[in-house]
Amino acid sequence: MTKKFTFQVFNEGVYTDTLAVCEKPLLGDNDDLLLINPILVVEVLSKSTQKYDRTGKFDKYKTLESFKEYMMIRQDICYAEVWYRERPGLWHETIVTDIVGKLPLQSLGVEISMKLIYKNVKA
Repeated sequence: MTKKFTFQVFNEGVYTDTLAVCEKPLLGDNDDLLLINPILVVEVLSKSTQKYDRTGKFDKYKTLESFKEYMMIRQDICYAEVWYRERPGLWHETIVTDIVGKLPLQSLGVEISMKLIYKNVKA
């Protein structure tokens, strides 16, 4: 059984498609689903959510001290965008659109193959 974690930003629970924590997970306010220290957040963009994911959610995530990296993946075409926080106020963007490319996740020290992300996806 897997849990669908949420985390708190501005006293508001925010759901994400997936996330990573590198330290001991910190849970908030006696809620075993409210994670407060993600390092990486991943969102799969859809037509109905992409504007909010790119702006409103991203701005909220930026307020978390632990948050270092944001990956957004398009589901309709081969496209992945990663924003990595070098230091407060300085973000670096990487965009990969080639199916044979690799997507760096600096916060985790790994690269993910675009072929793996888009495995079983027909575009």
